[in-house]
Amino acid sequence: MLKFVLIITLAIQSFALNDDLNDPNAQKIEIRMPYLSANIDDQMCKAFKVDQDGYITRIQALAKSSTVHHISLFGCDNTFNNTDRAWDCNDLSLCGRKSRKGEKIRKLFGWSLDATSFKMPDGIGFKAGPNSDMRYLVMNVHYSKNTTNDHSGIEYMFQKKPVHYGAGMYAFVTNEIAIPPHTKNYYVNMSCDYNGPTLKVFSFRVHTHEHGYENSAYRVRNQTWTLIGKRDTQLPQQYVPLEHEIEIQKGDVIIGRCSYFNNGTEFVNYGLKHASEMCTIYLAFYSENFDGQTIICGKHDHPELEALISTIH
Repeated sequence: MLKFVLIITLAIQSFALNDDLNDPNAQKIEIRMPYLSANIDDQMCKAFKVDQDGYITRIQALAKSSTVHHISLFGCDNTFNNTDRAWDCNDLSLCGRKSRKGEKIRKLFGWSLDATSFKMPDGIGFKAGPNSDMRYLVMNVHYSKNTTNDHSGIEYMFQKKPVHYGAGMYAFVTNEIAIPPHTKNYYVNMSCDYNGPTLKVFSFRVHTHEHGYENSAYRVRNQTWTLIGKRDTQLPQQYVPLEHEIEIQKGDVIIGRCSYFNNGTEFVNYGLKHASEMCTIYLAFYSENFDGQTIICGKHDHPELEALISTIH
């Protein structure tokens, strides 16, 4: 019988977060929706050109959950001919069109349920600007009700002073969700081999809709399980700092689980609308010589390990 050791990392803030003093000339920049009208469950996007080279070190939403279900911020490397208008991105055309193979789309930030801001540790940030792979930022807003003259937005701290490490996101994402009616515990698992450069995870964030109750992520190395993060998905869906950074290196297996219930009489399936469900877990990390591209895990490289989650959960 294999022996498993669970190393628990508590999600409490105890290390030096970026206090915006890295660069005394850092700018606080706001980007907002152009007083638009939207219906419930609309997904609207707007692009913003980054005119100068620099680094994003803190991000926060300027929104209320009474109007907005979630706000996300992405970095795109293509060119937008018109940045004045917002567009309907229900088809997930986040960079102005549906994603193409090889296209670099970076997830920088997500917010839901009146979450707090995302502050990175000192010396860490997302590179953006004309000479980077993030020449434009795209804000995506999912509306929770019909609204008019919406001016929701995002505020971010932007500095020209170089940071020591590039930030990135490791994202668990799947559409394999079909929750049967009258179900107390329904699990969606993912597992991926990691073969890239060493990553140091410093924060995590979870996201489901109203049927989710907990998401969690683990690292498995040499048969030893390490809990990266676990959180109730009905709490504010913010980036939660880890007490201690967790290193991910070549040869590790990274595992994610989303947990659901369904008290209704119909199946609840994957989808972007409120009545549907989503399963995402974001691990914010930094790494040397990293270009910031989001790493996606939605596979089942190790179903034998996924079957063990409940025994160590």
